[in-house]
Amino acid sequence: MGAFLGAAAIAIVSVGAGSARPTEAQVDVPMAVQRTQAMIVAYQLDNSGLHDLDVKLNAGEMVPGALGKVRKARIATQAAAWPSELQDKANDVVTTMMALEASLRDEDVAASAPRAHAVHDAYHDLSDAVYVWLSGATPSTPVHAH
Repeated sequence: MGAFLGAAAIAIVSVGAGSARPTEAQVDVPMAVQRTQAMIVAYQLDNSGLHDLDVKLNAGEMVPGALGKVRKARIATQAAAWPSELQDKANDVVTTMMALEASLRDEDVAASAPRAHAVHDAYHDLSDAVYVWLSGATPSTPVHAH
């Protein structure tokens, strides 16, 4: 949480960089916080090992510690205040992760493998859309890029 608050403060302060005191028009605090949350979640998803989890589970290998990583990534995704154009993708990630968590908790490789693949695709869709949204463009159809 401390890292989030620090990143939010940097985002807020950087909006007004170059002036002694930013005006109200220069600082859109809710937007700065929303952008910061989206960046943090995209970064966490991209670095949570979901690609390798998909590969290993689909090769028949249970991955120790996977449940905790999936749960943390799901909670971060679930807790963020998403813009309307990303909310459905975020909901898809949360839903698919919850199903994966259930099968990982049971240590059921057969049930986890297709769910891990679904999570892998859903998180790429969200992560890619976040970066498009951050660039100022409108997120479009998912491409499942790696």
